[in-house]
Amino acid sequence: MHSKPFSVIANKTAHLKDVRTAIANAGPTTESPTFWTGIANDVRYSIPHRQLCISALFHRHVKAGMRLAELKTSLHNSKWLKEEYVSEFRAVTGTIPFPYEPGVFSVFSFVILPQAQEDADAVYVKIRGDIRGKDLFNYLLTEQDDSNIANAVIHAIDYGNN
Repeated sequence: MHSKPFSVIANKTAHLKDVRTAIANAGPTTESPTFWTGIANDVRYSIPHRQLCISALFHRHVKAGMRLAELKTSLHNSKWLKEEYVSEFRAVTGTIPFPYEPGVFSVFSFVILPQAQEDADAVYVKIRGDIRGKDLFNYLLTEQDDSNIANAVIHAIDYGNN
C-alpha cells in the first residue's frame, strides 16, 4: 500500500480535492476493503469524504465476475449501508445502465449516503439470477447464510446518479 495517498485519504481534515487526488493516485489495489469501510462508517469524517471512500471501495474491490460472497466480504461491517439505500429494479420506468432482463438478472442500486435535496451517487450492480432486494440486503449485512445468494455472480457494475 502506498502510504502517502492513504495517509491523505485517512486524514479527517483533508480537503476533498486532496482526497480525490489521493484516491486517483492510490496505485494498484493492495489495501484491505476495511480501510474504506472504516472511513465510511466513521461519522467524524465529512459526508462527502465518506462518499468518496465508499465509491473507492466499490471501484477498487468490487468487480464483474465476483460472487456475492466476495461482495459480502468487501462490505463487511458496513454500518453506512442502510436498507433504504438499496433499490431493486423489478420494473423500469427510468433509465438504468443495463438492459432489463427479469428472471435472468437482478439489478440493484446502492445509493452512497444520500442527503436531502441533493443528487446522490449510486453503484448499479447486475447479478445473474432472480434475487429480491430484502434478501440481498439481509445476506450482505447480517450473518444470514444463503448459498444461492452467496454463489450468485455479479455480471456487471456501473456508476451514476440515483
